[in-house]
Amino acid sequence: MKVKFLFFLFTFMLLPFCIFAGDTGKLAGKVTDSQTGEALIGVTVLLEGTSNGSVTDENGLYIVNNISPGRYTVVFTSIGYQKKTAVNVQISADFTSRQDITMDPETVNLASVIVYADAPLIRKDLTSSHSTIDAGQIENLPVESIDQILSLQAGITKDNSGELHIRGGRANEVDYTINGV
Repeated sequence: MKVKFLFFLFTFMLLPFCIFAGDTGKLAGKVTDSQTGEALIGVTVLLEGTSNGSVTDENGLYIVNNISPGRYTVVFTSIGYQKKTAVNVQISADFTSRQDITMDPETVNLASVIVYADAPLIRKDLTSSHSTIDAGQIENLPVESIDQILSLQAGITKDNSGELHIRGGRANEVDYTINGV
């Protein structure tokens, strides 16, 4: 009876180890620059076809945990370096697979950026009121003469004799130019 009790006790003590045996593996390694040998910080390490991945630390080291056993393609990417791929990396349950890699520097070609500058809201060099009408606006207006264009502006009126009065001034008191003339 005592032997059976010890057998069951021993079996129940080993049961947790059997139940919790590892079913995932781990990938670790170091990423360095191929020219200088320095550790690379912030390199993205991704197992292709999965959502598992990591980023290298300040020493160039990375660890990817909880990987199902099997063969994987590991992709290493970083700005300023060529993309590297390690094919057929074997991951085994309860073991750490090591994959060290060196990356080659690459020039970064960026697309050109076009910036469209808008006119400033406040012109610091302008001390009086100013109004501008461009050719596109003139084409869209239902006008036939320059006088009609001017009379559409704020503060400009046309009297019965056809003379323009700008902000209360008389026709002989105001000077206006069109295209500098």
